[in-house]
Amino acid sequence: MASRAAVGGFGVSRKRILHVHKANGIAGSERHLQLLLPRLDPTRFDVTLLLLTQGGWSTVEYLASFQDANIKTTQVGIRADLDPLCFLDVYRFVKQGAFDLVHTHLIHADLYGGVAARLAGVGHLVSTRHNDDPFRRGAGRGLGRLATRNFERVIVLSRYLSGFVEAVDGVRAERIVTIPYGLPPLPREGSRRALREELSVPAGAPLIVAVGRLVRQKGHHYLLHAWPRILGAHPDARLLIVGDGPYRDRLTREAQFLGVRSSVTLTGWRTDVPALLEAADICVHPSLWEGFGLTLLEAMASGTCIVASRVSTIPEVVLDGETGCLVAPGDSDALAATILHLLAEPTRRRELAEAGRRRLRETFSADRMARATEALYDELLQ
Repeated sequence: MASRAAVGGFGVSRKRILHVHKANGIAGSERHLQLLLPRLDPTRFDVTLLLLTQGGWSTVEYLASFQDANIKTTQVGIRADLDPLCFLDVYRFVKQGAFDLVHTHLIHADLYGGVAARLAGVGHLVSTRHNDDPFRRGAGRGLGRLATRNFERVIVLSRYLSGFVEAVDGVRAERIVTIPYGLPPLPREGSRRALREELSVPAGAPLIVAVGRLVRQKGHHYLLHAWPRILGAHPDARLLIVGDGPYRDRLTREAQFLGVRSSVTLTGWRTDVPALLEAADICVHPSLWEGFGLTLLEAMASGTCIVASRVSTIPEVVLDGETGCLVAPGDSDALAATILHLLAEPTRRRELAEAGRRRLRETFSADRMARATEALYDELLQ
């Protein structure tokens, strides 16, 4: 792969930017980088991604998505939360790279990348807070505050997260910059019928889709407990849970215990999430906490009605009663009632979905996200 320095005859005056992120699968922050990094102006910024990897996740496909956009990538193994060898590897890479700015994502990258960059003499450090993980309120509070000292600016995705990092991480308001996630316009796939046939969903049957990592945070447990009531009114309804994670076996057992296993499909990771959402009648996002919820933007782009939890940043993304419907987190009865109401009102579903598409275009633009990030880099690097 040719380096970006050789692409298009760019001069050597471009600023060298390193993004550092720990990942063991593809979730919101990983997809955010796929959207952001290729949109940073290559005539001004020479961008590299350093991925801290742990476990059995194959990074080949994920890293290839950056290489296709001429983003340089490398990875370092992290064997435990505290891994001195990993830190030395990160430090050597940062020192050799002579980066102008290091931008980290999530707590491990904040600690390893932030400290290594400071020791290596990097002039400017930025961190993005992607969520309000309860770990930062509890056992990780001291670590979060320690790591934050290294950063000139902390990017947050919402007003809610701005308040969170100010109160929990002790970041002064003048160091916080709000840049919401963005998503480019997505063409309608037009494959609704074909996908329903592939998934053995009967013609005309309600199809509900939930997208997200299979972890406690995403609240799939509460959706499963709402499902028997939905089946009572719509016996042919189908539920797709799209994603993977440590809760997969637990959710499978729960569906069997509730007697709904035959109507619930756990698809694993899929690369055609927009098409799945377009094929759905409702996208349900029952998170218990959520930094932003990129899936919500994907549902808006796909023209799919949303039911989500009224928690964390979600009310800033989905306007209750205007672009979707919000319910209290962990409330299976409210989930069931709201889904049933929307299934009975197809016109209302279409109105909410179209309002969501408009809000995506007007508020959550991927290009706007990239330009705001560039503006922050320019401010610091000048």
